[in-house]
Amino acid sequence: MKILIATNGKEQAGWAAELPRLLPLPPGVTIRVLSIIDLPAVAFTSLTPWARRAYGAALAGRREAEEEAEQRVVDAIREALSVPVETVRAYVTDGHPERKIIEEAKTWPADMVVIGESGATQFQQRLLGGVDRLVTRNAPCPVLVVRRRERATTASVDVETSKRSVAPAGERP
Repeated sequence: MKILIATNGKEQAGWAAELPRLLPLPPGVTIRVLSIIDLPAVAFTSLTPWARRAYGAALAGRREAEEEAEQRVVDAIREALSVPVETVRAYVTDGHPERKIIEEAKTWPADMVVIGESGATQFQQRLLGGVDRLVTRNAPCPVLVVRRRERATTASVDVETSKRSVAPAGERP
């Protein structure tokens, strides 16, 4: 079985920690992590050399920051899984990482794609379509979308019983 785990840095934080619980790995499974760096190519023209250099430096800084963030996600995936993982890095400049995920799932060919749920708001997902939704609709194989597990929260209520009497269920005090 070949499983493609794709990440583009726009997933909810902490989704990789859920992989062992949601993805039992059979013997002989091959896992490839596709790490996508989404850096849109923005044209910049300027008459001044210092502005071109400053823009180039800012773009290089953003690329480095994106690569570091993606590496942290890949490291979290490697740490969460108990099997060897092959890592492939891809760069997208058209703003559509879902196309690269679908292309990789077809060419590798993957038996399953695993992606984290988009961290976008529901309005943004409906307006633009989240990567997870677009991959789910267009992938050539089953897709598992992993959500970060919400921590259970408990609330304590301080009930002042000195002014009230407690009655058995169904009766009024």
